[in-house]
Amino acid sequence: AIPLLLEGAKMTLWISVLGLAGGLVIGLAAGFARTFGGWFANHIALVFIEIIRGTPIVVQVMFIYFALPMAFNDLRIDPFCAALVTSMI
Repeated sequence: AIPLLLEGAKMTLWISVLGLAGGLVIGLAAGFARTFGGWFANHIALVFIEIIRGTPIVVQVMFIYFALPMAFNDLRIDPFCAALVTSMI
């Protein structure tokens, strides 16, 4: 049982580190678009920020993991990628 727990802890650390790095990039891009972007970039960033802030993270995970593959038939998302993308946004 201990090796399985250590594998899960390692996976959690990877998702946390990569999610933090990706979230920093996405957050900086959205922040710069809101601050220095024109009218269009400002409103796109505003809509993105409000949608992400307004939905619970569990709903985001379910959407990315279940709804996107149903919308696009050939799309396959593994659980690690779904968790990583969700932690980034």
